[in-house]
Amino acid sequence: MTKPLEELLSTEDFEEAAKNCLPEANWDYISGGESDTIQRNRRAFVPWLFRPRVLRDVSDVDLRCELFGACCGTPIYLSCLAKGRLVDKSGEVTFIRAAEKVQSRFIVPTISSVGLEEVWKAARHPPPFQVYVLAHDDGSSRQQLDTALALGVGALVVTVDANAPRHGALHRATAGATGVFPSPSFDWTMLEELRKSFPADVPVYLKGIQSAEDALQAVAIGVKGIVVSNHGGRACGNAIGALEALEEVATALRSAGFLGYQVTIMVKSVKFALLVALGVCKGESDVSKAFEDFVAKFHKTYANDEERQHRQEIFAENLKYIEKHNAGKHSYQLGVTEFADKKPHEFHLDHVGCMTKSQKPWSSLPYLGRAEFKAGAKLPSSIDWVSKGAVTDPKNQGKCGSCWSFSTTGALEGAWQIASGKLVSLSEQQLVDCAKNGNMGCQGGSMDLAFSYLEKHDVCSEDSYPYLAAQGTCHQTNCTKVVPQGSITGFKDVSAKDMDALMQAVSQQPVSVAIEADQMAFQLYKGGILTQECGTKLDHGVLVVGYGTENGVDYWKVKNSWGAEWGENGYIRMKRGVPKDGECGIKDQPSYPIVKASASELVV
Repeated sequence: MTKPLEELLSTEDFEEAAKNCLPEANWDYISGGESDTIQRNRRAFVPWLFRPRVLRDVSDVDLRCELFGACCGTPIYLSCLAKGRLVDKSGEVTFIRAAEKVQSRFIVPTISSVGLEEVWKAARHPPPFQVYVLAHDDGSSRQQLDTALALGVGALVVTVDANAPRHGALHRATAGATGVFPSPSFDWTMLEELRKSFPADVPVYLKGIQSAEDALQAVAIGVKGIVVSNHGGRACGNAIGALEALEEVATALRSAGFLGYQVTIMVKSVKFALLVALGVCKGESDVSKAFEDFVAKFHKTYANDEERQHRQEIFAENLKYIEKHNAGKHSYQLGVTEFADKKPHEFHLDHVGCMTKSQKPWSSLPYLGRAEFKAGAKLPSSIDWVSKGAVTDPKNQGKCGSCWSFSTTGALEGAWQIASGKLVSLSEQQLVDCAKNGNMGCQGGSMDLAFSYLEKHDVCSEDSYPYLAAQGTCHQTNCTKVVPQGSITGFKDVSAKDMDALMQAVSQQPVSVAIEADQMAFQLYKGGILTQECGTKLDHGVLVVGYGTENGVDYWKVKNSWGAEWGENGYIRMKRGVPKDGECGIKDQPSYPIVKASASELVV
């Protein structure tokens, strides 16, 4: 549980609070870093200690100073935080308001997630603006600079320390690549030419100095000040920590007579501003850190060190795949899921198992007709049986090809709730252990065979017959029966390849479907609307629990059986309106069970 704000006393407290509040991908972006540079930053920070002088009279202490072209109440500032909406919905607007509330300064980043005009409207004073010289500039960075200059800037902060892809694969696999890679050919001569293009009355600062030599060179070319920084440990691996560099830089500038204060009308004006940017981050190499977090989060265990190393190598390959996908233009995102240490063929063997190649779910039960779309029927624009209370929480089939049992129980749970008003979690383990009429437990099965079994038996509750992700001995007689034998009266299949017919069926109750799920898009799916063409080789049983539209894209909402950590809290949205069999074959074999309207009278 996150502590109240007033109880957060240390950087560790704030880190823990942020980790608890932010989405996982956003936190990974903020906390990640490059190689061991972040470790050096943190180790360098530890020896800095307070020397309390509790009896000193501080009534005459004045912390006001000139900073980035304005008078500030404190020599502490907020450095440029890119992609601010990962932290707060108002992004940079919130940052600038927070800084000004304590009479400080916020450097507005080049890659602001909020329009510069909106940021400037929130500022009481012209803010400082970050400047990049990019390796591959399409003109957008110069356009941002010109916009900032037109709005009025307090200072320009030329940033030179992001000289590598921003904390590598981890960053690009989580929050997405920024594409901000400064030009490797940018040097002192080019910097001088760049300065000539700036207004003469705008102070210029240089961010990214990490050596005494460069600090003295910065003074020589006439910049107002420098920021000692290694980009919070997010750019160059095996680089010196910012606080390690600060000591030698300060010594060199002090020896040359450039450090000190000039008092001008109650405000301290520095001869030359020496600032430091400290990324309060932690971590090892990005892949190693991500793998360690992955192992801890999903409670992974490996037989030996060789197996662990093998899994980390696969994990690294999958991170690259995620990175490449998320850097493109797609309607869905990939990320680190429970299956990120598996090859695609391993994933397929362990986590699918629906045998539905030529079968129709529920087909061994009495046939009650085909659910066909009625011309002129008015369908709701959206439906969500989750919000209507007809869907149990997402479950996890584990390393067992029992998806067929989860699709079966999910459809019956929904139909039973709609008929009786009671939502009960049903036992998949009962089906894995007992429904041996053609099903093969963890090696696969089909929904129709499962319902053939349930037609003749009472159905146990999940609590009384819990799931084990392994086939065991049937003990259905020793459980709590919640759906009595005879409650299921038959089935309806939905006209294949008919979107309207499937929508009509889903508007009435959750519908069981089979899809092809042996693709990386499923293995590593984190969110959005899946639009990848993944074929129609049906191998996985799932449950359609609704449909809707987002940003003009129609989708099916589908409940999976890979746990709540997968996808969108255990669900996936798949594009609706794909011709023929539909996205991943979702329209090929949809069916649903029918239970007695008087189901509430049968509850035992």
